[in-house]
Amino acid sequence: MPYTEWTEELSVGVPIMDEEHKKWLGILNEIHDALKTNANAEVMQTIIGRMLEYTIMHLTHEEMYMLHIKYPLFESHREKHNALIRKIELLDSRLKEKSNFRLTIDTVFLLKNWLTNHIMVVDKKYKEYIEALNNVEAE
Repeated sequence: MPYTEWTEELSVGVPIMDEEHKKWLGILNEIHDALKTNANAEVMQTIIGRMLEYTIMHLTHEEMYMLHIKYPLFESHREKHNALIRKIELLDSRLKEKSNFRLTIDTVFLLKNWLTNHIMVVDKKYKEYIEALNNVEAE
């Protein structure tokens, strides 16, 4: 059973963003599985590197979408994205630079909470914005 599973409660109502969020959670599950099996540092570096690359790609894509829809909370949303990127960059650099640095289950738990909370609270705000736009257009 995966560490974290996609549920419709996580949906932001934008199919491409939902698919990207599912892949993001999939990488988180890979990190968790690697920890459970005591994967070596090289494996962990590879997965964290993929998490970093995917995070940058997804957040850039999401930001482009928000600019496209003229999302009024874009700047504060982007600041939250940048904070996450910095956290994952720090994990990535620690794994690469310090041979004794190991990820812990607490780290994975914090990532999971950040990702799910970000989707459930912050990303849902642009869902509400889109729904409000659609309601105005329907009137």
